[in-house]
Amino acid sequence: MKRRSELSGFFRRMSGLPAALLLLCCCMAAIFLGGCGSGDDGYKAPPGTTEYVITEFYGTAEAGRDYIRKSKNKSLCKDGRLDNDGHIHLYVTDDQRKIWVDEAEKSMKEIEEKASKRGVSYQYSMNYTELTVSAPPGSDIKGMATVLHQGLFDAELYQVFSGTPDWHLHLVVTNSDNGKKLVDVTQPEEGFTINASMWK
Repeated sequence: MKRRSELSGFFRRMSGLPAALLLLCCCMAAIFLGGCGSGDDGYKAPPGTTEYVITEFYGTAEAGRDYIRKSKNKSLCKDGRLDNDGHIHLYVTDDQRKIWVDEAEKSMKEIEEKASKRGVSYQYSMNYTELTVSAPPGSDIKGMATVLHQGLFDAELYQVFSGTPDWHLHLVVTNSDNGKKLVDVTQPEEGFTINASMWK
């Protein structure tokens, strides 16, 4: 948005120039936008890589760019970029792809194990397309929500890097005391909220 407002001001300042010069300025601005945008135009993926797109990133644009930088620094991708819709495009080799899948699965198993020690049950289906969370009243809901977002992101990474670009995860959250279903959505199509009052 900042770039658009800056450019609109730029064009207003240029409006008093002769037509030929104005046309030249417009052409240069178009070239500038094409070269600095984060779209697909002119981008060439590194040789030997495949593009994987993370459509749901639970963070700001700056956090997304930082995620890409860290992924490159850890040799988890050859290159990456953030598009105008906030989607993260990562270009990885097959060996790197396998690491993404293994690390996502490892993280989800750790979530299941750690949650059980706190009296909360996280259970994924075998292919990580379903997640059932069961928690009693009085649970650390804020902490649970944080872990839940990590669990959703892990499931997305697992599916995307396993070759399912149109990933989905059926999420069900229940009150373990009475079995009441509190959340029943399919991510990423449907959003949801979790708060302590839902257990009352």
